[in-house]
Amino acid sequence: MQLRETKFTDSKLRSKKKKGEDEHQNYTAKDMATSTLPEVAIRDSNDQSSKVGGGEKLRAEVSERRCRIFTFKEICKATDYFSKEREIGVELFGVVYKGIFEDEGNLTVAIKWLNSKSSQGEQEFVKEIELLSELDHFNLVSLIGYCLENEEMLLVYEFMPNGTFNDHLFGTSKSLLPWRKRLEICIGAARGLNYLHTAFDRPIIHLSVSTLAGTIGYIDPEYVFTLEVTEKSDVYSFGVVLFEVLCGSKQNDRVASEEKFKLMLWAQKCLEKGNVYEIIDLNLKGKISCDCLKQYLELATTCINDHSKHRPTMREVEEKLSFILKLQEEADEDCSDADLSYLEEPFSPIMAVNRKE
Repeated sequence: MQLRETKFTDSKLRSKKKKGEDEHQNYTAKDMATSTLPEVAIRDSNDQSSKVGGGEKLRAEVSERRCRIFTFKEICKATDYFSKEREIGVELFGVVYKGIFEDEGNLTVAIKWLNSKSSQGEQEFVKEIELLSELDHFNLVSLIGYCLENEEMLLVYEFMPNGTFNDHLFGTSKSLLPWRKRLEICIGAARGLNYLHTAFDRPIIHLSVSTLAGTIGYIDPEYVFTLEVTEKSDVYSFGVVLFEVLCGSKQNDRVASEEKFKLMLWAQKCLEKGNVYEIIDLNLKGKISCDCLKQYLELATTCINDHSKHRPTMREVEEKLSFILKLQEEADEDCSDADLSYLEEPFSPIMAVNRKE
């Protein structure tokens, strides 16, 4: 997820239903950038339409749409020939570079160069472009264009100068995020995911929601047994992110203590014992109201339920996070600049969620 000021206004969701399409068919998404929601390599895994051969014909198909076509020469020049200094992210399906088009007023973009070893073909790439070009939401980074030349496949996105959620959350930026700002970013991310799930006749499944490049720790446990993904798979991953936001620690953090390496196992162990306050980021101690904390933990715990039927939808997550933010704002008004006090008795959101179920 990359940082962007969050608007608290709902965007209209557009439906793209076409005759003859399977109502139950999902678009699945592979990780595309540092968890920036729209930067995903999207594939309609159930589409059995015949393949179209030849890059020229494919480029002609995409050129009819609003995406701009870049030449590989232009991309090379913009990235200083993919220099290490321009590299801003290394992920599962490729590398992201900062690109500067000097001839266009120093237009700055993010360029994703897809891994040449990927099994994705040109036809699949075109389908992704077609779908990505239809996405239009404030909380999603916009696709500007693409390059398909000599079997090289690249995507060009708007550049987010504020950096990534990961930079700010884990202290690699100049300032750490206050609690309310973290909530606002989560609300924006939830809105973006809800848009992907509901704006079209078939949901687009992100499949790699995280503050980092996709790792096993964010994957829906049901997928291990069913090999199927749904909107609730994204909800599970988002739940892991919610814990990272509160704890200030990464899932699978190799520089953390041995106890905290598996963040979710450690957090769940603390919560089961009622030791809620042990998992809170030290920078947030005394900054979160009791009511806000309880509601937040119950939401995060529900999102990572092993059974998808017990997880909320992303719309419900968005609504609950907005309510939680409101609780925090009210508490801040009552306490002015003083630190907020916590209840002394143990509290287990896991037990609370189980009672509700």
